[in-house]
Amino acid sequence: MDSGTYLFEVSWEVCNRVGGIYTVVKSKTADVKASFQKYVVVGPYFREKNASEFAEEPVPQEFSRGFDALKKAGIVCHYGKWLTDVDVDAVLIDFSGFASRKNDVKAELWDRFRVDSLYSSYFDFDEPVIWAYAAGMAVEELSRGKRAIAHCHEWLSGAALLYLKSRNAKVATVFTTHATVLGRSFSGAGMNVYESGFSYDLGKPEYRTSILPKHQVESACAANADVFTTVSEITSIEAERFLSRKADVLLLNGLNVGKFPTFEESAIRHSRFKSRIKEFLLYYFFPYYDFDVDNTLIYFLAGRYEFKAKGVDVFIEHDSLMERLLSSIIAKRSVCDGSYLLGSRLLSEVGRKLMRFKRSGSPPLSTHAISREDSDGILNALKAEGLLNSRDDRVKVVFYPTYLTGADNLLDLSYYEAMQGSHLGVFPSFYEPWGYTPVEAAALGVSSVTTDLSGFGRYICKSRTSEKFPGIFVVRRLGRDDASVVDSLASVLYRFSQLSVQDRVKNKIEAKRIASLTDWKLMIKNYIRAYGLALKRRGL
Repeated sequence: MDSGTYLFEVSWEVCNRVGGIYTVVKSKTADVKASFQKYVVVGPYFREKNASEFAEEPVPQEFSRGFDALKKAGIVCHYGKWLTDVDVDAVLIDFSGFASRKNDVKAELWDRFRVDSLYSSYFDFDEPVIWAYAAGMAVEELSRGKRAIAHCHEWLSGAALLYLKSRNAKVATVFTTHATVLGRSFSGAGMNVYESGFSYDLGKPEYRTSILPKHQVESACAANADVFTTVSEITSIEAERFLSRKADVLLLNGLNVGKFPTFEESAIRHSRFKSRIKEFLLYYFFPYYDFDVDNTLIYFLAGRYEFKAKGVDVFIEHDSLMERLLSSIIAKRSVCDGSYLLGSRLLSEVGRKLMRFKRSGSPPLSTHAISREDSDGILNALKAEGLLNSRDDRVKVVFYPTYLTGADNLLDLSYYEAMQGSHLGVFPSFYEPWGYTPVEAAALGVSSVTTDLSGFGRYICKSRTSEKFPGIFVVRRLGRDDASVVDSLASVLYRFSQLSVQDRVKNKIEAKRIASLTDWKLMIKNYIRAYGLALKRRGL
């Protein structure tokens, strides 16, 4: 890339951790910065949320005039460093003083791009759109007289791109959809968006305030961007259906693989954290009955509470599947109110004397009390399949409905530590534009299962070198019904349970190798290609 080019990367998740886009943008900053004279990330200013991420600095002279002009329009910009590995230049926008222009912004989006936001809610739609419009104004001001690119992520920053296009600003534009609005919404409702006969009606009243205006912003951005990108092949297929445009370039997600432990370090940590998990299992199950903890395999599923999209239903749906397992831990990172059933204080005081105090019945399925337990999808599915943690059940279940912080007074393991202490991650996703979890597991030296409806799953199908030890197993879900998927998943999980310790080690080595294929040093080439194409199409 020409060293004289400025790149402005616009995302609602700059210095503002909300979801996976935060990881995507932040983890690649070092590799992006190396290719540009000036690399500036643009995000929202939330003083408390930004505090640990952002170090404010005096405004550089080249931006001072633009900041002054924006302030007169009610847009207050804060300049500083995003505290990543390389401390990237950041402009965070306080748009509270610009919110009075809300109706003007929405009217312009209607007039120019037919975005119908009349019935939208403020925090769900209006807030990010007002911020993004202000971000577009900021990019226009700060890029004057420069060769510049604006890269906007998701519909949340889409109004920035639409503003630049409506002003015919001399800025090349790249738009990335990480998951289409319609794809995520419909799949979350259990609809198969990949079926050939799939149809939908956005005229329904329930869509007007929620997904319709977001979809229209996304569609306008896909149509007007100089270069349209998605994060995977499966998302490009989805975009062609819902946005009428295939991706020009696939911006596959990466990791800083060098920051993960070596295979030797992973082996040591697996032993240490596995012992911690086994100790937890002793305290959790043994007041009721005992079993051979040392001869137990630990399978886990982790992610947002998306029962259908994450494939949780497939994981626990079929008795024949569960009977072939020796042990599984279902863990997820969503927040749930409740009190602990066991705490570290109790364990430290009573210790193994707890074994003397036998309890009647069976261990609870969930570690935490859950509000509205009767309507909880996971608990209801477990009960429907007869997975009740009875003494004779070959499969024991622990549902851990809270963040794994490493200091929760129960398991006391972080997300990565719990992964490393387990044997196999199971992620049979129904809808997964990329899927960082199996990538992270592999980078930690942990084998896993994913599907061909996951962007990452489709990507590695072309990269595996061993059928016997694939490292990461890929179950085919595209075009198949759930019953067939359950049978295939059961076969994979049973096959894994029959591997010797030595064979599981070989599988881990292959998983680690596959993870290395996602290193940002390799993946960043697609970004550079997209930026070069955008400049060419814009004539800059």
